[in-house]
Amino acid sequence: TERAMPKVGTFYYGVYCNESVMMLSEIDRRGFHDVAQKAYETWLHYQSTARLPGDYTNQDGVFYGANRYEEGGYNQHHGWALWGMAEHYWFTRDNAWLNHAAPNIVKACDWITNQRSRTKTDECVGIRAIEYGLLPPGSLEDIGDWRSWMSNNVFSQWGMENAARALAETGHPEANRLLKEAADYKADIRKAFFEAMDRSPVVALVDGTYIPSIPSEVHRRGRSFGWITETLEGSIHMLRCGLIDPDEPMAKWIMQDYEDNRYLSQQFGYQIPFFERDWFSLGGFSQQPSLLCSPTPYIMRDEPKHYLRSYFNAFSAGYFPERAMLTEHPLPNLGDFRGDHFKSSDEAMNTSWIRWMFIWDEGKDLYLGKTMPRYWLADGKEVKIERAQTHFGQMSMSMKSLANSGRIEMTITPPTRNLPGAVYARFRHPEGKSMNRVTVNGKAYGNFDPIKEWVVLPALKEKTVVVAYYD
Repeated sequence: TERAMPKVGTFYYGVYCNESVMMLSEIDRRGFHDVAQKAYETWLHYQSTARLPGDYTNQDGVFYGANRYEEGGYNQHHGWALWGMAEHYWFTRDNAWLNHAAPNIVKACDWITNQRSRTKTDECVGIRAIEYGLLPPGSLEDIGDWRSWMSNNVFSQWGMENAARALAETGHPEANRLLKEAADYKADIRKAFFEAMDRSPVVALVDGTYIPSIPSEVHRRGRSFGWITETLEGSIHMLRCGLIDPDEPMAKWIMQDYEDNRYLSQQFGYQIPFFERDWFSLGGFSQQPSLLCSPTPYIMRDEPKHYLRSYFNAFSAGYFPERAMLTEHPLPNLGDFRGDHFKSSDEAMNTSWIRWMFIWDEGKDLYLGKTMPRYWLADGKEVKIERAQTHFGQMSMSMKSLANSGRIEMTITPPTRNLPGAVYARFRHPEGKSMNRVTVNGKAYGNFDPIKEWVVLPALKEKTVVVAYYD
């Protein structure tokens, strides 16, 4: 058929929309748009055929059904499918496909709006007033409790907003209404969970300071129970999905809390025997190292060192070189495995994180080399990425280090299908030196920042060579 089932593991897992989209968005980044499209067609074709476990009045519009291959019942599945379909559009700009999918997408967004309208009535008063504007209670990931979980709402809003933006790009008549609904939903989530934060005790960091903490369920006053509720589906997603701006104080507090209290924790992560010795090399990731978005907030906050530590630690924990596989759970003992051996969705996220070291295209601008490891640019080394799909079209980029001669070169074959607002080219000198001058195609160029290591370029229309010079 013209449909494919994006099963998320090699042996026995079925179609889990959230992890399937992790695979499909990576497939789109590699240019296999026809494969991704066949998988998205599955959810379009079987929309409304399977119900999510929760206090919902119907399943009319739900993205979850996959001809009985659907699995898990995760309430976040619906939002992930919406987000993924919009990402497929941003990578392809295939207006014909989006027009084909648009009625289903609008129906899926309306399901969210209709269900959350039930918490805007007289039913949600007194102790339940804090649920205002949220989805009715439903289950969480592998946790069956029906509650007003953070991640269910965050992923639903994330998917709805991305889908509405894609529809707006093509001038769809429902786009402005859906954008307003998504903005209202975002405001309601922030209001509810910041109030939940105010009700909750502050938490201690390793250095003895205290910070606020956002609970994972709106009625919870403080910590929840276990790894899934507190870490895997915790407040990190408010940052990753744009509910909290990367520069807000809360964004830093969330990551501090994860690093100090959630990743390395017997209750919420995994315990290491010698914290003072191993916190750096064994921290920065959770029990399923390549599932949780552990590195992603750091690239959003432009913190390359933290990004690289989180990525390489997570990769090392789950990678089996003799089989070239990433296992699902390398814990409770590092080097062991649990769950599926070859976890396809985790492998997809891992390769996405590598690609983002070269190209980060979330938003209107294009970032090159944003989190490139410095040692990759030691004298004489060259790194490159070819035929990468971006939100702006296909591109290639290479970097060649002549550090001992005082320069590093970046050659860009830019995307030209639709131009970014600006191109930020980063040069992370292997010894941390600051660039003192720049040339673009052999001519002196002045728009660069030695502190941030950026060369800020306008949208490029042809192959360009940028050279950063050092003393």
